[in-house]
Amino acid sequence: TDTGPCQRGTERCANGQWQSCQGEIAPVAEQCNGVDDDCDGAADEGDPGAGFGCDASGGQGGECVAGTTFCAGGRIGCAPGEPGAELCNALDDDCDGATDEAVPEGDLCGTGRLGVCAVGLTECRAGAPLCLSRRDPSAERCNGLDDDCDGSIDEGAAEVGSGCATGLLGACAMGTRQCVGGALVCRGLIAPVPETCNGSDDDCDGLADERQPGAGLGCDPGGPDDGACRTGTTACADGALVCVPGEPGAERCDGRDDDCDGRIDEQIPEGGACQTGEPGVCAAGGLACRAGGFVCLPRVAASAEACNGLDDDCDGNTDEGALAGVPCQTGSPGACAAGTLRCVAGAPVCTPRVVPMLETCNGADDDCDGATDESNPGAGFACNAGQPGQCAAGSTACVGGVTVCQPGAPGAETCNGV
Repeated sequence: TDTGPCQRGTERCANGQWQSCQGEIAPVAEQCNGVDDDCDGAADEGDPGAGFGCDASGGQGGECVAGTTFCAGGRIGCAPGEPGAELCNALDDDCDGATDEAVPEGDLCGTGRLGVCAVGLTECRAGAPLCLSRRDPSAERCNGLDDDCDGSIDEGAAEVGSGCATGLLGACAMGTRQCVGGALVCRGLIAPVPETCNGSDDDCDGLADERQPGAGLGCDPGGPDDGACRTGTTACADGALVCVPGEPGAERCDGRDDDCDGRIDEQIPEGGACQTGEPGVCAAGGLACRAGGFVCLPRVAASAEACNGLDDDCDGNTDEGALAGVPCQTGSPGACAAGTLRCVAGAPVCTPRVVPMLETCNGADDDCDGATDESNPGAGFACNAGQPGQCAAGSTACVGGVTVCQPGAPGAETCNGV
């Protein structure tokens, strides 16, 4: 097109060929010159040449000197930078002519050192932030801190090892200062120990052999004494343990010769009521001294079971098996006279071996009424007596304990064919 400085050229035909275009002005990249270099109808569009660093000297100082190019009125301009927050970097970040002023300082930080030197505060030095210790190394003291910043705590503190008073008495009174847990304590040169019988104040309370140390223990006083008198008791006297012989006492059931007469557990009162824990007649017992201790012995020893309502054999059962099968006389007549003893409610009872029954013809008193075969049992029944004629028809009768057939009585002969 013929827009802006651009114009068309012309071509000439010579010798049958087109020659090169003459007089053409073609579009070029837009520049900041107030001209429509790319022949699009607009001049300096897209802010050509802008966005590059430039020196904005003459305006604000510091980091604001570093500007940025821009295109305006067909010319390249340099816009100075914006002031920023001041940093510790040896630059004038806020463009006020001063460097690293009003940089925040004093925050807690770690110095990388040991002990009390480990914690510091931030400071800006020569354009760089530094962490400076809040405390400098000093002579080590007993305070639970690493004062000299060498990684060890309380080592070689000056006060350690000096003499001091422990507050105790006797041999424990003097001590030396020791550093324990960051605090000075006075450790005695001699530590208190439990009191012994030696005439010394072992526990450093100002008293020697108090509360009879070592006393009250059993000992052998020697000599001819018998029983408990041979066993003495230790006592602390004049810084030495002595054995005090025992005194005779009342004899007790303890397996010892308490009264020192050469006999053990003699004349101990016995017989007090007690329960043995066994069943039956063996339950009630009396106390007896055996082998140095009281035991409960049954007052009645176990025996064969009798019919008396008691558990004589101490097996937990009463009258079992007593009188079993022993023959007896019931006092009844006849077959009921013979009986067998049974134990009923703790008393013997004679029970008939045979119970009364209906009388039969057997020569016995079956119904136990004192009479034998009374009322002719089994009699009166018709039977064949084996006799001729009308005597053959007989009737049963009980005779001598046997049922017999008695023939009929003969009658006067008549003319009847019989």
